[in-house]
Amino acid sequence: MTNSGTLAYNHSDSIVNDSAISGTTGNLTHTGTGTLALGGANTYSGTTVVNGGTLLVTGSLSTGAVTVNSGATLGGSGTIGGAVTMNSGSTLALGASISTLTINNVLNLGGTTVMKVSHVAGAANDSITGVTTLTFGGALNVTATGTLQAGDSFKLFTATTYFGSFASTNLPALGPGLFWDTSALGSGTIRVGSTAPEISSFKLLASGNFQLTFSGPNGANYRVWATTNVALKPVTNTWTLLFNSTFGPSPVTYTDTQAPNFTRRFYLISMP
Repeated sequence: MTNSGTLAYNHSDSIVNDSAISGTTGNLTHTGTGTLALGGANTYSGTTVVNGGTLLVTGSLSTGAVTVNSGATLGGSGTIGGAVTMNSGSTLALGASISTLTINNVLNLGGTTVMKVSHVAGAANDSITGVTTLTFGGALNVTATGTLQAGDSFKLFTATTYFGSFASTNLPALGPGLFWDTSALGSGTIRVGSTAPEISSFKLLASGNFQLTFSGPNGANYRVWATTNVALKPVTNTWTLLFNSTFGPSPVTYTDTQAPNFTRRFYLISMP
């Protein structure tokens, strides 16, 4: 479909257009309450303005700027080539299932961004990728399916450069002993942490030393203990205190240089 003017959709039903829309000066507007799914390789060079309803990009838009205004929704699992601006009152929601939307340009978030995460057959999540400059703003609403587990990490946004922050974040409830770690949200990632320390790796080095990598709640105090007899109790009176410090935003790596002196060695991390 070729158009050098403005192609205007105003409807209340669901429309799927898999034909390519082209035009050297063509624009597209969407109003009403309906849903328009654009498939195919759309090459019109003008702007796309969503004033109402939902625009789903399931193909590609090699277009000019895309603007989504209050009361309107943008989503899909395709590719957008133009700069995308989500104005206050708008919604960015990719679709009913876990999806990836590629935006090979600037993305400005100012409305409500809805992202899905899941742990059904492993961790999975909605993803917005390819962004050059991403400016956070408005609200982030995350919904979850399955039982999320400590260590689940969700890269929601991938960009070259990140600016700003969300005004509010609404995250799903977690099970006992778990919390949302949003320390890396500024670069697009949220993670499920545990209120108990988590050991992520345990290595025997060529030197014979043992190296532990572990993490815990940012700002919480921790202690590293060792013993040759795991049955000894209580730990605080019978085990050897190797190290104590405070968790930061990154995992801790501790190397036990005394390990070669023992035929066996057990470790425990406590808080505090």
